[in-house]
Amino acid sequence: MAEICARLDGLPLAIGLAAARISLLSPQTMLARLVDPAGHISLQILTGGAHDLPARQQTLRNTIAWSYDLLEDGLKKLFSRLAVFAGGCTLTSAEVVCSQANDLQIDVLDGISSLVDNNLLRRDHEMGGEPRVSMLQTIREYGLEQLRKSRKDAETYRTHAKHFASMVEEAEAKRSGPDQSIWAARIAAEQVNIRAALGWSFDNMPELALQITAAVGEFWFAQGHWAELETACERVAQQAIDGPAELQARCARYAGQCAEAHGDPVRAEKFFEQSLTLSEKCGGGAETLEALLHLGNILIEDRDRKSEVRPLFDRALSIARELADEKRIADALFHSAVLAISDGDFERAREMLEQAAAVRRKRGDSIGVARCMSHLGTVALLIGDYRRASSCLELALTTEEKAGENHNVTWDRYKRGQIAYCRGAYTQARIEFEECLKAFQQMNATLGEAWCIYELGRIAIDTEEFLEASGYLERCLSMFRTAGRGSAWATLQLGRIAIYEGRLRSARKLLERSLAIFREMGSKNGMTQALGELARLARLQREHELAHSFLKESFELATQMDSKRAAAPVLQQLAYLANAQNQHDRAARLLGKVDALREEMGSPVPPCDRAEHENAIKRASAALGEEPFAKLWADGRSASLDQVEG
Repeated sequence: MAEICARLDGLPLAIGLAAARISLLSPQTMLARLVDPAGHISLQILTGGAHDLPARQQTLRNTIAWSYDLLEDGLKKLFSRLAVFAGGCTLTSAEVVCSQANDLQIDVLDGISSLVDNNLLRRDHEMGGEPRVSMLQTIREYGLEQLRKSRKDAETYRTHAKHFASMVEEAEAKRSGPDQSIWAARIAAEQVNIRAALGWSFDNMPELALQITAAVGEFWFAQGHWAELETACERVAQQAIDGPAELQARCARYAGQCAEAHGDPVRAEKFFEQSLTLSEKCGGGAETLEALLHLGNILIEDRDRKSEVRPLFDRALSIARELADEKRIADALFHSAVLAISDGDFERAREMLEQAAAVRRKRGDSIGVARCMSHLGTVALLIGDYRRASSCLELALTTEEKAGENHNVTWDRYKRGQIAYCRGAYTQARIEFEECLKAFQQMNATLGEAWCIYELGRIAIDTEEFLEASGYLERCLSMFRTAGRGSAWATLQLGRIAIYEGRLRSARKLLERSLAIFREMGSKNGMTQALGELARLARLQREHELAHSFLKESFELATQMDSKRAAAPVLQQLAYLANAQNQHDRAARLLGKVDALREEMGSPVPPCDRAEHENAIKRASAALGEEPFAKLWADGRSASLDQVEG
């Protein structure tokens, strides 16, 4: 019943006429009869008012017709043509679409004012300072009936579609400039009209549908309208095969971006390869560059093909420089930075991101700058500079939220959850990840869902809820395997659980499997963590030399990355190993350095390790005596990483 009332715009007469049918039709049946598959309201069912009422109140059509019949001819034409707008319109759009035939014989703005006064139009909120008007759904259905009777419907729909095609093309051209947020908001406000224009174009002018899809795709992807974008790209591939190859290439790329976000890299690669082939047919250029960057991006996490990524990115950068295209140079630098992050080369990543941000800032590309800030936040997060990470992410989020970039907003909130996790704020982190999980589920972003579930699993491990953690991690492992990425991380965490639960044989298998994958991928960050956990396992099994060899390699990798976040757990394990080997003075220095690093990062020892850590401190202090222990602890706190480990 609530849906019926909403569809009838809450109009008392319409609801009363619908209620008159309730003895015959169930609410579900009535709703099905009231709204056709295309979403149009059937005025035919809204009849049967009380016979003692005036005729104009016995059916909703009669009521609207009574008001319509009072209009002069020019207003009638304007009213019927305004009905073509599915989601209301700005005054500018109304002037363009409704006066195309030059036969109104009235001023459009004056006519709109009259229709508002006659309650056939309503004023909506302004958009960017320009007023909008719209019709109630029931009134719009009557207007569409009159448009069809006028035999001007095809011409009006064509004008409407071409108008919104022009609008989205202008928006696309300005998407990377200083007015990008204004255009993003305009695209969001006109979503229903663009959808309607696209639907009409597919049925009547497929090449116009290709133009609209190619222009609106970046906006729709960023705003999370993936299902609509995928459907449009599929129809383009089927119906607009004779359209410009460059636009077809762009649509194939959008299809690949959606497939990648859904966690289907095989399908994504197929679309990106198709985009590359199509773009090269028309001479290469900017769209070839985009295809190369997106193709390389999905191979970064493919351990068998990661070596192919750098040549793809280098070729893209070469094309950008040949074109002297600053925007695309920044894009190529940005993607190369993503590869550097994956490799653990954080300094190189930071340099390239700062270069890309400088170019984008110069061009007024605030969304592009936000993406750079987001990834600079990732770099800061990975090296343990959580204050800078938070600052970068908040700057990125401010811009992305303003521009309606729902996809990127969700990923940056996810990173905000990671910072909370690293700081030991588990309640806050859990809230962030659960909210992001819901958002990713709404977008059908399988990979995003999997990473949120993974993070919830990590929280459960740290808070010693191992059964719950296993459930999360087995679930995300299955999703990662389907997506062809991320499985090494879930396997690593399952290995941690096995250690805590005393299943040491299983732990070794899991940790060795994750390390092997990380080695194949060249992931320094992953190798550092897997080696640290293997060292923990070896120490528990009294294989001290093996544990030391694992930790030596792990520490070297952490040093190469210049990451406090990676170094602190390694030094922690080295301290525990030193105690096990009765090297209590070394243990004291290492424990002091761990304390200094964690204090600097604002990252406490996780609850699952706290008892072991406190016991290590007590053991070294008892063996050395309080004063010598305190001196060695202080020496360790002030020493460099190389000094304390050496």
